[in-house]
Amino acid sequence: MDLNFVVSLTIAIFMFILGIIFIVQSIIKKRTAYVFTSSMFIGMIASLIEVFRVSKLPNLDFNSSVLLVIHLSFWCLMYLLSLIFFIQLEKEKILSYILPVVMIIYVLHITFGIFWIYSGSFPDQAQSTITMLWDLTYALMGILTFSYGAYVHFKTGIKAHEKEGYLLGGALILISIGFLLGFIKDLGVKVDIQSIPVGEVLKLIGIFTFIIFYIAKPDYIFRLPFQITSVLVFNRLGMLIYSAQYLTEDGDEEIDPDDTSMELITAAVNAFSTFMKETTGSEEPLKRVKTGDKLLIVEQGDKCSIAIISTSSSYFMIQSMRKVIKELEKRYEKELELDYTDSTFFNEVPKLISYSFPFLGIPKKELY
Repeated sequence: MDLNFVVSLTIAIFMFILGIIFIVQSIIKKRTAYVFTSSMFIGMIASLIEVFRVSKLPNLDFNSSVLLVIHLSFWCLMYLLSLIFFIQLEKEKILSYILPVVMIIYVLHITFGIFWIYSGSFPDQAQSTITMLWDLTYALMGILTFSYGAYVHFKTGIKAHEKEGYLLGGALILISIGFLLGFIKDLGVKVDIQSIPVGEVLKLIGIFTFIIFYIAKPDYIFRLPFQITSVLVFNRLGMLIYSAQYLTEDGDEEIDPDDTSMELITAAVNAFSTFMKETTGSEEPLKRVKTGDKLLIVEQGDKCSIAIISTSSSYFMIQSMRKVIKELEKRYEKELELDYTDSTFFNEVPKLISYSFPFLGIPKKELY
């Protein structure tokens, strides 16, 4: 059996398993990683096209060149969506400097691919140039996407002191190196060792490590690459109904919160909101306060609000905060309308927060 077919079929099977897992996560668990789920779906299609292209089954009449262009275009679209997801993990807005560059490269890749299909009628020099540019844009898509993904995962490993971050960062670096070596090889530079395609081997090792890990531990894809130290939930009157503090970046620093510290934070949030309203006349609620290396972020709903103290913020953190508010207002509609609070009302809040913030950490102490 042809080795390319076996490899392509294996990748397709793993992509389908991972894709189905994340589709289930999005539908049943209501995860908000729609971009990443879409990228997995695109990857499933790309892997199927490649299996069909290299199958070499009899009685199949198709243009292999066209399928190759379509196949690589789908993979590049997957890389683009994966990059957007990695940016969402780290930043609040996707308008990162790297995204416009990758989008331009993606358009150029498709353009050069179309030219490559019809390059048979071009002069030899033009054919070589188009092929080289097509390969270059594909390699750049892979290098930039997976290098940025590696950066985000290494950041997770450093900030949270978790081996998983280093493992996944290393896997994505291997994929990036594989893309680089593949392009260098296309330029005529010898990079193989005793006929072993080093670039392809590194990519396969990285791809299977990444996929197998997330098949076994799918929630880790939502691990934020920064530290959340405190979570506080308030009712509509600003009364604290739940709070928890988490391990610090150092991992071994002891935190001993008490009711006084939580009350001080609560009072500070309410006082600052009142101060801004009275001095500026703004009716907008307090959104964030930055002090030193810590950030206080507040999201408010109709009947409750949630505040998080962290070292940074991201799209997924804000979405998770809004999800918590929505679920709280749905589950505790009557309790949140009262003018007083009781710890027995909100005993499901910790589970809800853990569900919305996978891998948030183990609370050092919880207060109601």
